[in-house]
Amino acid sequence: MIRMDIRTETLCRDDMIAFAERLRRGIEGKDLLTGSGLIKVTVSFGIAVILPGGSLRSGVEEADSAMYQAKRSGRNQVCFYQADKKDTLEIDRNIW
Repeated sequence: MIRMDIRTETLCRDDMIAFAERLRRGIEGKDLLTGSGLIKVTVSFGIAVILPGGSLRSGVEEADSAMYQAKRSGRNQVCFYQADKKDTLEIDRNIW
């Protein structure tokens, strides 16, 4: 989990996705040497925002939900958790 304090940093949704995407691309471009040889590594990220007064637990659960959505959608991607006005889950899939 990467925690960014919005009181000291002004970040919008696109900034958070771009940051996670840079991390994802950097990891995707590396090979990992194991005892069995080189393997390709990928990563999926789920992003959620904890608003003032929100709990860390719910933020982690929302980010976890977004991460699993990224995995279900094909892995190696970034998904953003967003609850609409009816508190239903919407995942915005980021395709680069």
